Amino acid sequence: MMDNFQILPIYNTKAIIRNWKMICEGMEKVLVHTYQDANLEKIFNELMAGEALLWVWFVNGQYGGFFTTKVEEVPFGERSLWVVHMFSKGANLDMFSEGLKMLDKYGRFMKCKTIRFYTQRDEAFERKLGPLGFKRGYQEFIREVKDG
Repeated sequence: MMDNFQILPIYNTKAIIRNWKMICEGMEKVLVHTYQDANLEKIFNELMAGEALLWVWFVNGQYGGFFTTKVEEVPFGERSLWVVHMFSKGANLDMFSEGLKMLDKYGRFMKCKTIRFYTQRDEAFERKLGPLGFKRGYQEFIREVKDG
C-alpha cells in the first residue's frame, strides 16, 4: 500500500452526517457532469438507508476525496459493484490502483462478478482507468421528448 494513503468505507450514519458538508462540496462538482434525477438529497438518503456506501480517502491524514458504490443485479442475473460517484482532490494512478484493490476485495465479499463505472467524461476516465484493466463498455444515447 502507498505510504500515508488510506481509504475508509463509512458505514456509520452518524459519520455520514458529521462529514456531509465536506462531501457536498465535491458532490456538487460531480453532479455538474450528471443528468437524470441525481441530487444531494437523494444521494444522502441512499447513503443513510444503506442503499449506497460512501468511501473516503485520506492522503497524509488530509481528506483527499470520496466515491460511492452500489451493488446491483445487471442483465442475466450477474451482480455488479457500481462506482456511482467519485471526487478527487488530485488522485494519481497509484491511488486509483489502491482503491481498486479495496473494491476488488469488497466486490468478492459481496459476490459481484464485475466492477462498473459510468461517466459522461469517458475519454478522461479511459486514460486513467485503462491502465487498471477497465475497458470502455457501452455508450448511451439520450434524446429529449419533443413537443408536438
